[in-house]
Amino acid sequence: MKLFLVLIICVVAAGLFFMGRTKLITLKPFVNLKGVQNYELEVLDYKRAESEIVKEPENYPKFYEGGKTGVLLIHGFTGAPYELLPLAEYLHEAGFSVYLARVAGHGSEPANLNQLTYEDWYESVKYGYFLLKNNCDKIIVAGQSMGGLVAVNTVLNNDASGLILLAPCIKIKNPLSFLVPYVKYFKKFDEKNVEAKEQKFFYTKYPMEGVHQLIMFTEYTNPLADKINIPVLMFQHMGDRVVSAEASKEFFRRIKTDKKAVYFENYQSGYHALCGDNNPHRDSMFAEIKEWIDVIK
Repeated sequence: MKLFLVLIICVVAAGLFFMGRTKLITLKPFVNLKGVQNYELEVLDYKRAESEIVKEPENYPKFYEGGKTGVLLIHGFTGAPYELLPLAEYLHEAGFSVYLARVAGHGSEPANLNQLTYEDWYESVKYGYFLLKNNCDKIIVAGQSMGGLVAVNTVLNNDASGLILLAPCIKIKNPLSFLVPYVKYFKKFDEKNVEAKEQKFFYTKYPMEGVHQLIMFTEYTNPLADKINIPVLMFQHMGDRVVSAEASKEFFRRIKTDKKAVYFENYQSGYHALCGDNNPHRDSMFAEIKEWIDVIK
């Protein structure tokens, strides 16, 4: 009888193990869209948002035409372009061209993120990338949280002059995240706390298949630090409650090119969205980003 129970436990454990294993997708350079006209690129991205029934105007992608230096801004998981709107407007006023991207599956309905892969997220920023490519001499790619993962893979697979990481999601901080590959088969969503004033922009639920894709995206991207060969600027709050600040520091340590990191030490506040109102260092961070971009060759 004991042997029978041991066999059952082993079978269940093996089943759970293989349920949670999914092969990582290798990301490739974007299909070349450089010959596509600016208007067509904007329309393609806008129509993609319409097809996902994005309702709020602030959640649509937006191109701010400016100077010959372009900045591609990529928001985080369950976020939306609205998340980086303050930085987009600041950089545009400073004279840069800016594309505020909308990552596929975001800014509409949480269920959309249960239908997509991290490859879809990566591919969805190509319209903004090529719009900047058509109009600028150099491109800086910046990403918040999950957007940092998209940004890293964008600069590794495509031409860019600089990389900015805002609290990159190198590792999810929640110690129970390892259970997500199994829990997703029994629970499609988990609750997320979002301030009332922001609920029309950001999802109030975590889509569990989407979270699993995010975990795989971190596994795929984490080993790539030493392959980055362009200047990097990173900002990380050491009290971040969403991503592991220590994992961000370790990832940054392995980058071998010209780099600079700024660590915010007020541990108790716990903020993660660095462009939001809760970051008391936001204004100085924006100024430092501008100065850093100005000196990129």
